[in-house]
Amino acid sequence: MAYKYILAAGATIAVIIASLFLTGLVPVSAKGNVIVTLRDSETGKPIGKVDSGYVRVMLGGKDQGYLTDKGELMIKNVEPGTHELVLVVPYVGEVRQYVEVGPGETVTANVTVNMPNPEFLVTINVDQPWYKFYEWGNIKITISNTGEIRSVGTKALVLVYREDNPDSPADSHILDFGYLSEMGKTGDTKTLEWGTWAFEPGTWEAVAVVIFDGWQFTPQNKQVVSQVTLPPDAQERIVASLLNYAEQHSIEIAETIAKIVIGWFG
Repeated sequence: MAYKYILAAGATIAVIIASLFLTGLVPVSAKGNVIVTLRDSETGKPIGKVDSGYVRVMLGGKDQGYLTDKGELMIKNVEPGTHELVLVVPYVGEVRQYVEVGPGETVTANVTVNMPNPEFLVTINVDQPWYKFYEWGNIKITISNTGEIRSVGTKALVLVYREDNPDSPADSHILDFGYLSEMGKTGDTKTLEWGTWAFEPGTWEAVAVVIFDGWQFTPQNKQVVSQVTLPPDAQERIVASLLNYAEQHSIEIAETIAKIVIGWFG
């Protein structure tokens, strides 16, 4: 802007006043952003929608809405300073963390929690009446949930292996347990029967059980628990076979292998 001063002698002096802008400097009062992410510490999966609910987000005591299905949320226009971040997670409760935001800064708050999940104790039983050429055994599978949350869509893939071919199951069956209540509540243990199966006398057969569960935070567990003593080579071949078989049929059962047990032979 220009101002003109008129002097007594009639001369005119133009004084130019200009504004100076310095690029690259951010005013101290500039606001920042906070990106919130939430994951399960055991499975690494994002936590967004849990059953029919979502994770609620509070920052500095103000409601910011909910995490997305991907377990993320961007909070914009956050005042510089230290803010308390509170996440209200279904089945867990409140999770608190402090976030430091600088002027014009975007910071990420990566939060992890250990989501509850079912855990399974498996018992394999074969009732074995004797006949001349076969031992007709009634295969029963018992599953107990020893976890702190009920299971979802729990199924057991039952495989029978014979001594003469430990690389391929002689037969298989899927038992649908539905759900098992959390430990200590009615329905935390169920027993289902496959039915009778012809075991051959004079040789061994192994019954292997692979437990699948549909709860989204059930950890993948492919460690094999053997309740019997098999020849080492045979057990290795059975384990390789059942893992391959289970993975091939995972779509029709469930995504997550939660337990593998080899529990009977005779």
